[in-house]
Amino acid sequence: MRLQHPFEIITPTLDGEILSVLAGADEWFAVNTIHELLPHRSDEGIRKTLKRLVSVGIADELSAGRAFLYRLNRDHLGAEAILVIASLKQLFYLKLTEMFLAWEIQPRYVALFGSAARVQMNLESDVDILLVQPDDAIDHVWDEQITQLVVTASRWIGNEIRPLFYTESDVRTLGTSEPVFEFISTEGIPLLGDHQTFQRLMRTRK
Repeated sequence: MRLQHPFEIITPTLDGEILSVLAGADEWFAVNTIHELLPHRSDEGIRKTLKRLVSVGIADELSAGRAFLYRLNRDHLGAEAILVIASLKQLFYLKLTEMFLAWEIQPRYVALFGSAARVQMNLESDVDILLVQPDDAIDHVWDEQITQLVVTASRWIGNEIRPLFYTESDVRTLGTSEPVFEFISTEGIPLLGDHQTFQRLMRTRK
């Protein structure tokens, strides 16, 4: 799945994109506001889809002068499922973090990077994850944990998980000479550990 478009797991249509917008905030949206968020879609297409969503009761419509405003009907029996789907990216991050916290050997730092962090995934995208391994980690235990990550997390979203791990000493030794560290330092999404501590670690090159 593409984490930035969670409704594609059930529908590739405009309906899913609009439901994702409406689920993002409990407020009224004008058509032009939705169009700004979905610039690749037409005003007419957005209006027609909103009218259909209103007709089945999952969206509310409010007259505002000559215009209309729309919001998700959170009292609808289907609203809870829609809110869950809309938050799948955040749920994925949470489940990853919970997994790392449950490990016998916890990473010193974990961050998502690559297309998943840039919200530019396609259906074939890997999910790139940096893990900083404690220097005193027992290798076979650590390796078993990495295997668990790859198998379990790929089942959660259907994409291959690609872990990249370095020891703390590796990070200190390579420092800013390692391009992936620089990228993660500026654009990575931290999942576990303190981001500033990672930045300091990579800048204390031996």
